[in-house]
Amino acid sequence: MNIDLLFDKFSKKIHKCAFQINLSKDIISAEKNRLKANYSEQFESDNLEQEIYWNNEVFYSWNDGRPISYGQGPVTLHDLWNGTFYYHNKVYQWLLATSFEAFEEYLKKSAPILNIEETLSSASLILKKIRNRYPKYVLEETIDNCFLLMLIERMRHHIVHCSGRVSDYDLFIRKILESIGIYNDGHYDVRYKSTIDDYFKEDIKGEIVLLEIPVLSLPGLQAETTVLNNLFSVMLNSAFHIKKLVVS
Repeated sequence: MNIDLLFDKFSKKIHKCAFQINLSKDIISAEKNRLKANYSEQFESDNLEQEIYWNNEVFYSWNDGRPISYGQGPVTLHDLWNGTFYYHNKVYQWLLATSFEAFEEYLKKSAPILNIEETLSSASLILKKIRNRYPKYVLEETIDNCFLLMLIERMRHHIVHCSGRVSDYDLFIRKILESIGIYNDGHYDVRYKSTIDDYFKEDIKGEIVLLEIPVLSLPGLQAETTVLNNLFSVMLNSAFHIKKLVVS
């Protein structure tokens, strides 16, 4: 397939994912506004631990359909409010995994055009071959972008295979940095760890967090960093420079 067609297909996939970001934000904002409107007294009095309703769980027999287990659990306004953040982040995790898989497909289909064997199974292996074979790409990429691509790949792995959680944080960092040759027996540049730290929050231990980061909040004016769009840009940049190798 023509490299221009491959890039066009990949970029359209990223654009669709970016649209899903805005759609998810609209859905979450609507739900937050609904909660605030329906439970305004609790929000005004900061009484978010009030039980709103009971969650019922019933299990039925496969044989005759009769209930064989029944349970109840209280649901508080705090649970509902936190649930909006949890759902929002899970959508973003899915979008990152989806976009990276599209990037990996782009790499696999571009490999034959770049005279790279088609049997390579992962994005990181294909990128390693490209870096070894095309010094021009390395000059364009920089080690920081190389690091971010590996970070995205490892996050996608944990999103798909570990429910978006990282149980061993030190090992997570080590695998990322070792794979691109900058671990240096643990004596690595601390700014890489600082970057990875940004995707984790103290109050949600081990969970990969991709939500927007507020940078300014004034009356009538708010600004934020869209974390996911920044990661999309990293993959788009790599795909574009790979296309340049073929065109040139």
